[in-house]
Amino acid sequence: MKIDRRIIWIGLGILTWGIGYLLKVNPYFTEVAYSRGLFNLFRQVYDFTLGWLPIPMLYIAVPALLLWIGWRIKKMPPFKTWRWRRVFLNTLSFFSIIYVLFYWIWGFNYYRRPIAKQLGLPKLVQNEQALVDEYKMVTEELIATRALISPDTLALSETFLPANLESSLRGALE
Repeated sequence: MKIDRRIIWIGLGILTWGIGYLLKVNPYFTEVAYSRGLFNLFRQVYDFTLGWLPIPMLYIAVPALLLWIGWRIKKMPPFKTWRWRRVFLNTLSFFSIIYVLFYWIWGFNYYRRPIAKQLGLPKLVQNEQALVDEYKMVTEELIATRALISPDTLALSETFLPANLESSLRGALE
């Protein structure tokens, strides 16, 4: 007996939705099992494969997806011969694939405990004047920093960037 792969993806979508519900009601379990467990595995695989690409993955994924959709549309039979059950299953399967991949690769992180609660940070209450003062201070710093850059270009030279920027950012992130 052969099982239709569309039904498998739809089933995985329903299973993912159920797991998401369980993770949502238990943020601590989400933190331990997914965020500090399975997600770290996905992250390591990504960092040492696709993470080395010199361009954002989006620039590859979107055109590839559009080409695949175009190819599928070209292969489609004429409208009058459509079998609506098949169209419905294909559409539902397509969206299930996107849903499953998004949630397993990243989306379950939305169910974590908020970082402010994890670190025990106090809730900040900002008034309008404090926000205006911060805006003015940052604006003055940006104007002073911009004055250091050559006026004939918008590009920053390497002298404005710290050495080993990516390594220092990854270390700071950890």
